[in-house]
Amino acid sequence: MRGMKLVAECRWYELNTQIRSHDDVHNAMVRKLYHGKQIQMEDFKNNGYKLLSKEDCQASEWTEASLLVSTNRQRYTFTPLKAIAYAKNKNLQIFRWRSNSKDWLNKPPKHYQAEALLDPCFFEIFVQGCGGFLDERYIKHLKLVNGTSIIYHSMIFEPQHLHEIKYILQNAPIAEITDLPYPPLMIVVEVLMPEKTPDNVMEALRAHSLDQDTKLIAQGKQKILIPISRTTCAWTNQHVQVRGKHNSFGPSLVKLQRIFPIQTNFVITIHKSLGKTLPRIIIAMSNDTSANCRLTYRQLTVAVSRVKKRNHIRLFLTGSNESEKWKSILYIKALHPDPHQIFFLEVSAITMNRIPI
Repeated sequence: MRGMKLVAECRWYELNTQIRSHDDVHNAMVRKLYHGKQIQMEDFKNNGYKLLSKEDCQASEWTEASLLVSTNRQRYTFTPLKAIAYAKNKNLQIFRWRSNSKDWLNKPPKHYQAEALLDPCFFEIFVQGCGGFLDERYIKHLKLVNGTSIIYHSMIFEPQHLHEIKYILQNAPIAEITDLPYPPLMIVVEVLMPEKTPDNVMEALRAHSLDQDTKLIAQGKQKILIPISRTTCAWTNQHVQVRGKHNSFGPSLVKLQRIFPIQTNFVITIHKSLGKTLPRIIIAMSNDTSANCRLTYRQLTVAVSRVKKRNHIRLFLTGSNESEKWKSILYIKALHPDPHQIFFLEVSAITMNRIPI
C-alpha cells in the first residue's frame, strides 16, 4: 500500500531548458538532438561548425582540448598523437610504461609480436601538467572518486631504480615518447576540487598532501597534491583489438589492466564525458568501417552538448580534402534516437498536456 501511495503522489519533472549553451544556433542543435529529430551533415556544415585545421593543431586552446571518441580502441590510438601535439606546444617530455595484459587471443606469430607490443593500448602515459581524471573509485571518504579532475604533477620511483630513471629523465627528448623500464611507484597529481567542497573533506585532503605549500588556496581555487599509488585496477570488460602499423597480422584481441586508476584527458570516450561541461572539444565523427567506429545518435547528442558555443567545437574528420571529410559523416542522417528517448518525449507531452515540438 505504501508503495502504491508513493506512485500515486509522484510528479513528472522534465528538464526542458538548456542552460549550458550560450549560443542560440548551438542551443537549437542541442534541442534538435534532445527531441530526437533527424540530423544531417548540413546541420553542421551550414551552421558554422568548423573542421579541425592545421592552425588549430598548433594553438594552445586546441592542443589542450579533449578529443571525444566513440570507442576505447580510438582512445588508445589517438592518445599518443594528442600527447605529442600537447607536449610540442608546451615544450614537454612524454613518458610511458607498460600496463598489464592477459588472455591474448589469436596472438601474432613471434616475428610480429614485437610490433604488436608497440600498440598504444599496452601503455600508460605521463605528461607533466596535462589534465586528467580519476578513472576508478580511489578514496571515497576524501571524495576522490571516478571523474575527479586532476593535473599530472610528478612521478615517484622505487629507490633501487632512481639512478637509472634519473638518467632517462634527464636525457629524454622534448615532444617524443620515452619508454620507462619500470612503472612509477606513485604518480603525484594535483586534485582540482569544486569550490563548494565541504571543509572537513578539504582538511582531510590537506592532511594527505605531499607539500605544505599546496595547502594554500591559489587563485581562488582549492588545490592540493595527492600521491596516487599503484592499485589493482579492473580488467577491461571486453577484449581490446591489437593493431600493427601496417596490418601485418590478423585479428588479435587482449584484455588489459592499468597500473594506476587515472587517465589523461587528451582523448576520452563520449561515455566518460557524460555530465561534464568542457571548455573546448574535438569530436571524431567520421565513419571508420574498418574499426567499427561511428557515432550513435545518443553519442552525438552527448558530445555536442558538452560545450557552451559551437565555436568551442572542432570536427575531426578523415579524408584527403574538405569535401571528402564532410562526406565521411553522411551516415549521421540514418541515425535514430533510442526508442526509450522517443517514448519519454511522447509520455512527457501527454503528461504535461502539451504537443511534442
